[in-house]
Amino acid sequence: ALRVARMAAAVGRGVAPHSPDAGLAAGPFLHFAAVVPNLHGFQEYRAEAPEFRHGTVPVPTDPGLGWEFGPAFWRRSEAV
Repeated sequence: ALRVARMAAAVGRGVAPHSPDAGLAAGPFLHFAAVVPNLHGFQEYRAEAPEFRHGTVPVPTDPGLGWEFGPAFWRRSEAV
């Protein structure tokens, strides 16, 4: 993805990462978006989206993707 972003930047174009998933699955896209200077939007945010601040999404500074799961999440989870 970074290679494609660099190719797009070389011809003056932006990239818009998107995914059919939200929440935890959006984590890798947030990391990608944090390092791409030619970002042209971010799509597919839903109810589980991170908090926007002044048109930006803060990137977690701690290890991991920045999501914590409470007891309700684990209660509705199923071991596979």
